[in-house]
Amino acid sequence: MMRMIQLAVACVAVLVATAGQAKAGVITTGFTTNNGLIGAAGNFFDAVIASTSLSVSRMEVNTDTTGLLTVDVYTRPGTSVGFENSAAGWTLQSSNSVTGAGAGSPTSVDVTDFVLPASSTVGFFVWFSSGNISYTTGNVPVSNSDISLNFGSSTTNLFGGADFAPRTWSGTIEYAEASVNAVPEPTSLAVFGIGACVAGLGNARRRRREKQQEATA
Repeated sequence: MMRMIQLAVACVAVLVATAGQAKAGVITTGFTTNNGLIGAAGNFFDAVIASTSLSVSRMEVNTDTTGLLTVDVYTRPGTSVGFENSAAGWTLQSSNSVTGAGAGSPTSVDVTDFVLPASSTVGFFVWFSSGNISYTTGNVPVSNSDISLNFGSSTTNLFGGADFAPRTWSGTIEYAEASVNAVPEPTSLAVFGIGACVAGLGNARRRRREKQQEATA
């Protein structure tokens, strides 16, 4: 009996550990660039989300700065195009002070988590209030099965309009599924798991007894 309980507890531990795990993903435009701006500057671009909402947990940016810089990430529902010259409708999702890794190397930004709704377009504005931003001239869209990135422009003014276009933001967005449907509460999962495991172990023990009886008959 003790052996059955130990096995049941092990089964539940596995179920609880794996419950609610969301698929993680990443999309990047790369860090080889041919242009940039010195001082306060930023990039506008759009993210088109597929059928699953995504929670952004970390980003990487490209800067030739190796000292401290401040990176602000704004979003708005819908496209960024045509809305570069007004803060109306934009939400500051995260503001981070980071140490630049230098040109061509990813600078990690541990952003405050925010959600990109399923089946939507979300405008992005990545603004360096200090430090130098690196990017690529032209529009080079990238995509995977979860998200597409479309570009975009650059500016030296905080919501002062698009100064240069088209421009491709250089960076990475790390994300996970924003939610997992129909995930049981841990208590319910534990009760279900113990019952299922004990039932399975009981059936296995009964079959062993039947085989032993057949062998001695």
